[in-house]
Amino acid sequence: MAQFYGSLYNLHNNKGTHQPTEQDIQDILTQAQLPSLTPTQRESLQAPISLTELTHTIKTLPLGKSPGPDGFTNQNYKTFSGLLAPYHLKTLNHIVTMEKLLAEMLVAHIATLPKPGKPPTICQNL
Repeated sequence: MAQFYGSLYNLHNNKGTHQPTEQDIQDILTQAQLPSLTPTQRESLQAPISLTELTHTIKTLPLGKSPGPDGFTNQNYKTFSGLLAPYHLKTLNHIVTMEKLLAEMLVAHIATLPKPGKPPTICQNL
Protein backbone atom coordinates (compact mmCIF):
# COMPACT_ATOMS: atom_id res chain seq x y z
CA MET A 1 0.00 0.00 0.00
CA ALA A 2 2.75 2.45 0.95
CA GLN A 3 4.63 1.78 -2.27
CA PHE A 4 1.47 2.11 -4.41
CA TYR A 5 0.36 5.43 -2.91
CA GLY A 6 3.92 6.73 -2.63
CA SER A 7 4.42 6.35 -6.37
CA LEU A 8 0.89 7.59 -7.15
CA TYR A 9 1.31 10.90 -5.33
CA ASN A 10 5.04 11.52 -5.77
CA LEU A 11 5.99 12.06 -9.41
CA HIS A 12 9.69 12.30 -8.58
CA ASN A 13 9.70 8.69 -7.37
CA ASN A 14 7.93 7.40 -10.47
CA LYS A 15 10.56 7.20 -13.21
CA GLY A 16 7.95 6.22 -15.82
CA THR A 17 6.07 9.51 -15.42
CA HIS A 18 7.07 12.54 -17.46
CA GLN A 19 8.48 15.21 -15.15
CA PRO A 20 7.04 18.52 -16.37
CA THR A 21 9.53 21.35 -16.71
CA GLU A 22 8.76 24.97 -15.88
CA GLN A 23 8.57 25.58 -19.63
CA ASP A 24 6.02 22.75 -20.04
CA ILE A 25 3.85 24.31 -17.35
CA GLN A 26 4.26 27.79 -18.83
CA ASP A 27 3.25 26.51 -22.28
CA ILE A 28 0.10 24.87 -20.92
CA LEU A 29 -0.89 27.99 -19.00
CA THR A 30 -0.30 30.16 -22.08
CA GLN A 31 -2.43 27.87 -24.26
CA ALA A 32 -5.23 27.94 -21.65
CA GLN A 33 -5.65 31.69 -22.25
CA LEU A 34 -6.46 32.37 -18.62
CA PRO A 35 -7.53 35.87 -17.61
CA SER A 36 -4.84 38.10 -16.12
CA LEU A 37 -4.96 39.78 -12.74
CA THR A 38 -5.31 43.53 -12.60
CA PRO A 39 -2.54 45.46 -10.85
CA THR A 40 -4.91 46.05 -7.91
CA GLN A 41 -5.69 42.33 -7.63
CA ARG A 42 -1.99 41.48 -7.79
CA GLU A 43 -1.19 44.00 -5.07
CA SER A 44 -3.99 42.64 -2.87
CA LEU A 45 -2.75 39.06 -3.26
CA GLN A 46 0.81 40.07 -2.44
CA ALA A 47 -0.19 41.92 0.74
CA PRO A 48 0.40 40.24 4.10
CA ILE A 49 -2.52 38.19 5.43
CA SER A 50 -4.53 40.21 7.95
CA LEU A 51 -5.83 39.01 11.30
CA THR A 52 -9.35 39.80 10.05
CA GLU A 53 -8.89 37.53 7.00
CA LEU A 54 -7.50 34.73 9.14
CA THR A 55 -10.22 34.85 11.80
CA HIS A 56 -12.94 35.03 9.13
CA THR A 57 -11.47 31.96 7.42
CA ILE A 58 -11.29 30.04 10.69
CA LYS A 59 -14.93 30.93 11.50
CA THR A 60 -16.08 29.57 8.12
CA LEU A 61 -14.24 26.24 8.38
CA PRO A 62 -16.69 23.32 8.12
CA LEU A 63 -17.07 21.12 11.18
CA GLY A 64 -16.80 17.34 11.27
CA LYS A 65 -13.74 17.08 9.04
CA SER A 66 -10.95 14.63 9.75
CA PRO A 67 -7.90 16.00 11.52
CA GLY A 68 -4.64 16.47 9.68
CA PRO A 69 -1.27 15.07 10.72
CA ASP A 70 -1.26 17.38 13.75
CA GLY A 71 -4.40 15.64 15.06
CA PHE A 72 -6.37 18.87 15.44
CA THR A 73 -9.86 19.20 13.99
CA ASN A 74 -11.41 22.43 12.71
CA GLN A 75 -13.35 22.62 16.01
CA ASN A 76 -10.04 23.02 17.84
CA TYR A 77 -9.00 25.92 15.62
CA LYS A 78 -12.41 27.59 16.08
CA THR A 79 -12.43 27.10 19.85
CA PHE A 80 -8.94 28.52 20.38
CA SER A 81 -8.94 31.04 17.51
CA GLY A 82 -8.65 34.06 19.79
CA LEU A 83 -5.64 32.61 21.54
CA LEU A 84 -3.86 31.00 18.57
CA ALA A 85 -4.74 33.27 15.63
CA PRO A 86 -1.86 35.73 16.22
CA TYR A 87 0.62 32.82 16.13
CA HIS A 88 -1.00 31.30 13.05
CA LEU A 89 -0.92 34.72 11.38
CA LYS A 90 2.79 35.14 12.08
CA THR A 91 3.49 31.65 10.70
CA LEU A 92 1.41 32.14 7.55
CA ASN A 93 2.94 35.52 6.76
CA HIS A 94 6.41 34.06 7.30
CA ILE A 95 5.59 31.31 4.77
CA VAL A 96 4.36 33.91 2.27
CA THR A 97 7.52 35.99 2.77
CA MET A 98 9.83 32.99 2.43
CA GLU A 99 7.79 31.62 -0.52
CA LYS A 100 8.48 28.09 0.66
CA LEU A 101 6.64 25.54 2.78
CA LEU A 102 8.46 23.36 5.25
CA ALA A 103 8.45 19.68 4.28
CA GLU A 104 6.46 18.94 7.45
CA MET A 105 3.64 21.15 6.17
CA LEU A 106 3.18 18.97 3.10
CA VAL A 107 2.50 15.79 5.09
CA ALA A 108 -0.97 14.28 4.73
CA HIS A 109 -2.88 11.23 5.86
CA ILE A 110 -4.64 9.08 3.31
CA ALA A 111 -7.62 7.02 4.43
CA THR A 112 -8.56 4.29 2.01
CA LEU A 113 -12.17 3.25 1.44
CA PRO A 114 -12.93 0.05 -0.47
CA LYS A 115 -14.85 0.51 -3.70
CA PRO A 116 -18.17 -1.34 -3.61
CA GLY A 117 -18.10 -4.66 -5.47
CA LYS A 118 -14.31 -4.61 -5.97
CA PRO A 119 -11.84 -6.89 -4.18
CA PRO A 120 -10.21 -4.91 -1.35
CA THR A 121 -6.97 -6.86 -1.77
CA ILE A 122 -5.99 -4.71 -4.79
CA CYS A 123 -4.60 -1.24 -3.96
CA GLN A 124 -6.36 0.48 -6.89
CA ASN A 125 -9.72 -0.59 -5.40
CA LEU A 126 -9.14 1.30 -2.17
